[in-house]
Amino acid sequence: MAEEENHFAGVRGIGQLVDELVKRPDRQNRPLPVVVALGPRGAGKTALVNALEESFAGHVPRGLLDFEKYPDARPHEVFSKLAVGLSRTCSQFGRLPFPLVSLCAAVVARKTEAGAGARVGDELRAVIDQVSPTVGFATRMGDLARKVTEAGTVPELGGAVDVLVKLIAAAEGRRLSNRFRTIGAGDAQSVLTDLMTAIGDGVDDDAVDMTFGKAFFADLRYAFAGWVNRARRSANCLALLDNSHARSGQAFLGVLQRVRGEDPIAFVATSREWNASWRDAWQRPGIADERGTALEPPRRPAQVAGDRTDPERLNSPWYLVLLGELTEQDTAELTVPHASFVHRLTGGLPWAVGRVATALPGSPTTADLRSVLDGLAEESTEYLLQEFGSRTERDDLVTASAGPGIELLADTKVLGSEMAYGLHALKAPLVNNFWVHREDGRLVLNPWLRRVLLHQLAVRPDDHRASWIRVHTQCQVRKEKHDSPVDALYHDLALGNIEAVVAHLSGPLDADEVHFDEDAGREWLQDLDAITAAPNRLAPDADPRDQVEQLIGTARHAKNSRALSRLVAAQWLYGDPLADPFRTLRQTIATALDHIAIQVHGAGTLALQDRAEAYRKGLL
Repeated sequence: MAEEENHFAGVRGIGQLVDELVKRPDRQNRPLPVVVALGPRGAGKTALVNALEESFAGHVPRGLLDFEKYPDARPHEVFSKLAVGLSRTCSQFGRLPFPLVSLCAAVVARKTEAGAGARVGDELRAVIDQVSPTVGFATRMGDLARKVTEAGTVPELGGAVDVLVKLIAAAEGRRLSNRFRTIGAGDAQSVLTDLMTAIGDGVDDDAVDMTFGKAFFADLRYAFAGWVNRARRSANCLALLDNSHARSGQAFLGVLQRVRGEDPIAFVATSREWNASWRDAWQRPGIADERGTALEPPRRPAQVAGDRTDPERLNSPWYLVLLGELTEQDTAELTVPHASFVHRLTGGLPWAVGRVATALPGSPTTADLRSVLDGLAEESTEYLLQEFGSRTERDDLVTASAGPGIELLADTKVLGSEMAYGLHALKAPLVNNFWVHREDGRLVLNPWLRRVLLHQLAVRPDDHRASWIRVHTQCQVRKEKHDSPVDALYHDLALGNIEAVVAHLSGPLDADEVHFDEDAGREWLQDLDAITAAPNRLAPDADPRDQVEQLIGTARHAKNSRALSRLVAAQWLYGDPLADPFRTLRQTIATALDHIAIQVHGAGTLALQDRAEAYRKGLL
């Protein structure tokens, strides 16, 4: 593989895996999985395909196809288009012959132009009589196909297969099954003879697709057969299939798995939707393992490099990898300015990383960073939510974003939707398009999508039926009623009610001599983290440290509560990159934790001290 540059940032392991699959140990064919890169819009799937195409250019024969450009293509047309790409001259490989593809073009031309029928038929019979199924046969049939194409009888070679595959399908599976059984293993003269005999017979589309798929792979295997071909064609071909979630892509992947075997070609596809074909081998992201299969979820890019030499990992017909979460280091590799801020803001979604980086000025101030989402929210909403066509659906998603997960989609009283639909109507597209993942037992939205939705919620006027204040107030009341104090306080804090949070967290700290065991210390910090993960809509024009003091200035403070109030307010702002873009509150949080830890006795105090030290060292 060519030298990897930063366009492989975050997916370098996938490039290494494909490099491994393209190899031909001992010049032999072997079973290979179809690698499928999954992810929502903006996850970098097309960028991955383009990087692979560029990386392997000139090294192996390649076929590249974007299914969104051919949404109605039948699988047999896709095989033909791939054959055209793979047959381009490539360094030591030369020009791969596809004799049956050429034959397809010639026969469909004969079928579609009655005036040329007799002439083309005579030429076909001449080929039957004179030529064997060799490279010469491919050349002869290719010449014939080009003649007919130049005469204007077919628009392109890649689409000229329909008649042939119908006839061969009939020969293989129906009327002529005894005369021709397998493409490649049978005599090509018999194929042509049966073809001419059975011209006009019709079969169903599935048989057409299956038969042409077998012809495609027979041509490929033949191109790598023999001592000379094995010696100079020392690597597998590569097929890159972008946007395979399109109708044409799903149909093609279905046929592909039924006809492929041990062939000299590696397939890499992308998809932003789940495909039912994968459910027996992989756990679907965003849902519980309800069948108890203990299947693994799709691999993460960081895990892929280690899998490339692990036969067990590559033993499935499919190898799934989930894209869309660049690490902070990946973001820095892309030479993105203020990489830490950009990564925290976007959650590492590549499209959002690029848009935020482009929107930032050269030397941004705190105000610049805090306001960057204002200019991107509308564009992001339109781009990310294309599966949600109606304004009401999008409004409901905005309302539901107030919760830490997507559970509000099932709460009709809070949602207050104008549409009569249940949870499934909005949840299904989110799950199917990889916009949710499971975290601590609940389904949560992609960080960038949720940030965009929360921005829309924050700018709703207060008299809106589902304004920020009304939605969080309803949620707080309902969670409190259902005895979920931490969830209730999450919404309390979103409303700016720091006193309620402090009252809850100070309970274990108010005794004269507090004893925290190790478990109590961890649970206390877990509550603190869960509550201070609440969103905010604080004014963007104040220094974060000043905002903390303003938030706690009017609060009533009992023993330990001033330090606790400062801790809650500071951690709340610190968790939002728009509220504290330069992470100025680290020391404030560490100092507050130290003060509280002094008042606590027992092993639990170590948990607080360790947390303070992590903030001081910049680990959090």
